[in-house]
Amino acid sequence: MTQSIRRSPSLWAMLWRLANAQLLRYLAASLLALALDLSLFSLGLRVFSWPWWLSATISFAGGAVLAYLCSITWVFGERRLERRGAVEFTSFVAIGVAGLALTQAALFVGIEVLHHVPEHVRLMASIVTFLFNYLLRSILLFKRKHVA
Repeated sequence: MTQSIRRSPSLWAMLWRLANAQLLRYLAASLLALALDLSLFSLGLRVFSWPWWLSATISFAGGAVLAYLCSITWVFGERRLERRGAVEFTSFVAIGVAGLALTQAALFVGIEVLHHVPEHVRLMASIVTFLFNYLLRSILLFKRKHVA
């Protein structure tokens, strides 16, 4: 079966390859945004002595802007709202804010209730938020790149 897919890819095989490539690009962009987010989060906590919720909110904003820029320039092929940039960015951030709410809930439970290290909890919450954000953004804001 693998040989037949390699010789003449079916529609499903092409869609699978495309989805994997897009997901990998989104993962790379998200890792960059996460690196910025975690750096700002830790900086706010450890250097500026901000409360965790303030550090998480400010770091989220920095990560969201970087994730948006990567998404529109590299990850997704076509933008459903390209001509309405303000609406697109607002929608992108709104989905991220919903993800932030998930993150804040996880941080509260992990830090305040379970007394885990804040950075560890933030990293674990990021996995759930990544999947949530990817699914909503890819469905609502972007179209898949066409396979040539």
